[in-house]
Amino acid sequence: MSTFMSRTAVRIAVVVGAAAALSLTAAVPANAHVTANLYGATAKSGGYGVMFLRVPHGCGGDTTDAVTMTIPAGVDPAGVKPQNKGGWTISRTGSTITWSGGELRDNEFDDFGVNLKWPTLNADEASRILSIPVVQRCDAELTVSKAGGNTTVSALFDGLANKEVSLFSGDTRVTRAKVAADGSVEITVPSTDVTGPLTVRRAGVIIGNDTASTAAWTQVKGDGSDQKHPAPTVTIMAATASAH
Repeated sequence: MSTFMSRTAVRIAVVVGAAAALSLTAAVPANAHVTANLYGATAKSGGYGVMFLRVPHGCGGDTTDAVTMTIPAGVDPAGVKPQNKGGWTISRTGSTITWSGGELRDNEFDDFGVNLKWPTLNADEASRILSIPVVQRCDAELTVSKAGGNTTVSALFDGLANKEVSLFSGDTRVTRAKVAADGSVEITVPSTDVTGPLTVRRAGVIIGNDTASTAAWTQVKGDGSDQKHPAPTVTIMAATASAH
């Protein structure tokens, strides 16, 4: 069974501080993928807020089918509530939250929101940088092998554990299968049933394909080490108390 690596891993830095309020302006390089947006709000020490992770495009033309964020240290996971989005399944594993099973085409964008409580700064802290790793995954490739008159398709679908998916040959459904608890799925069918390109679908949405021209999965570090994908940052300053 093949192991899939994320195509884009983006780290988002959020500065939580206690200084004069500033308008939120994030200078994000055009080639960065996911960005964090507060839309005019201010992240205040110990306060609650909503952050939106914006996915502006796919991965080299491929459709995005999963977005995973890691809850950073200092943020209580119990207080983090992900935004429910139609067509997407939300799953949580430890400190990660994943939206999966949806279909965000390369020429579309969307926001994935979380409600959370910002960390409380120490008395000697003027500000704090909060790094929030985010992984954007695009159409998962299927591993296809043939032996003894049978064709076996295997893939890994994070966030779809114990869910049912369908294998299609062209536009014809060949069979259904249940994704295992670890997100893996393996489907074996007679090779005579495979008469066109293979896809795995859920609720009519293609979540995996065997397109030969699709590049192998790669991991792009959004931590600044790759100049083509520098880490986007959002600087947020907490407002000072207003005079009465």
